[in-house]
Amino acid sequence: MCCAQVVTASADKTVCVWDASNGSCLATCAFGGAKPAPEDMQVGVAWTGNTIISLSLRGELTYLDPADIAAPKMVIRGHNKNITALATDAEGSTLVSASYDGILNKFTVGRPDAKPLEGKGHTNAIVDLAICGDTLTSCGLDDTLRTYSLANFSVVGDPVPLGGAPAGLALSSDGTICVIVTNKAILVLSKQGAGWTPGSSTPITFSALGVAISPSKTEVAVACDDSQIRIYSLSGTALTAGSPLTQHKNPVTRVGYSPCGKFLASADAVCPPPCRPECLRG
Repeated sequence: MCCAQVVTASADKTVCVWDASNGSCLATCAFGGAKPAPEDMQVGVAWTGNTIISLSLRGELTYLDPADIAAPKMVIRGHNKNITALATDAEGSTLVSASYDGILNKFTVGRPDAKPLEGKGHTNAIVDLAICGDTLTSCGLDDTLRTYSLANFSVVGDPVPLGGAPAGLALSSDGTICVIVTNKAILVLSKQGAGWTPGSSTPITFSALGVAISPSKTEVAVACDDSQIRIYSLSGTALTAGSPLTQHKNPVTRVGYSPCGKFLASADAVCPPPCRPECLRG
């Protein structure tokens, strides 16, 4: 606010600059376009120097130029529900975050602003994410697998029904195989064009918490609630059970192969330690 002007934010989804001497409205910024949502309501505003910053019910911070508030300078987006999954690209320059309300945001590392997803995403909590090249995949508690273009951050193809609640997913290093663990089965899918084709479904009687696929696409490791890591050989999309690893004494929450495929790292539910070195295998 300057000495002669006042800025206000409103639940009518606008920010207005007023002439403090006579109460007239000098400029307005309307949020949400032609069909504003309840989340576009503005719940707070500050005027600092030559910048007005408005906070929406969605949790977005919009930076406005007092000389032209109709055109936002920058929007900083985040999450207003618990973040449930993160993934980065191979270069480490792009970060994608997911939250309990099904929201996906894409960040360029080093910049505060995020790009929201274009198109319809999950309708329930997102459980896990994976990136390979331009392909981003996610699974959520709407019991679907969804695919996106990372570059455009837009939906690609139709959601794939999983037939159960997912606990984790893994992509092969070349992005051609996707493995998903649900409360009912281990699913292996193969990439066909822009979408996924079901390959195999292996029923399970244990509770799976996470999954990893080796760089060679010949082995799958499943983190289990009964403190075991179940190992499967993979041929195409067919799984064959092998001998489990039993070094953990607590539920195993995460597994991951080293880039060379020689080692498998795992973490369990007790902290510390976050990772048990004796569970590395070569």
